[in-house]
Amino acid sequence: MAILVLMNKNEETVFTLDNETSVVGRKADCDIALRDKQVSKQHAKIIKDGAIHRIEDLDSRNGTCVNGKEVKRVLLKDGDRIKLAETVLVYHLNEMQCTAKHIKRDSLK
Repeated sequence: MAILVLMNKNEETVFTLDNETSVVGRKADCDIALRDKQVSKQHAKIIKDGAIHRIEDLDSRNGTCVNGKEVKRVLLKDGDRIKLAETVLVYHLNEMQCTAKHIKRDSLK
């Protein structure tokens, strides 16, 4: 099962992508709710596309970046870094291949 790993100064959180569509945003009722005031209430959605996922920006105020490039819609690859405002999430195709020790915090900046 694919996952997103949220890493910031104080925490690491793993979100499983088990829904066909997962909405990411600041609102508490989002599938993936983030505590970042710069993230839009409904910022982006992640859509299951066969065995992989794609991310689509929902016309957010601060945009969605994948690996440093602003995107509207893109297929995700294992290890992609998704930046929503100041929040960084790392996409992994398989949670069994991912451990927090393999993600370098310095590369998230």
